Amino acid sequence: LNCVWEMTHPEKLGRYEAKYRKLEAEEHEQHQEFAEVVQPLSQLFADMGVEFELRYLTFAEMRNSLELEASHRKALDRYVV
Repeated sequence: LNCVWEMTHPEKLGRYEAKYRKLEAEEHEQHQEFAEVVQPLSQLFADMGVEFELRYLTFAEMRNSLELEASHRKALDRYVV
């Protein structure tokens, strides 16, 4: 599991927004390159009867996919900026 923290509202960065968006785009490109490299592993795992999936999720997406108590989910809201 590798969770990527991304800002939900990078426009709040003001003069740093363009730099942030550039770095975020680079992160997405690097993930795509990595996904292409490890793609053959999916078949190796499938041959052993194991499902392997590589997904790019932001922290907010990962948090929303988990079954959490309301209080725990609310506590994690501070990381969704």
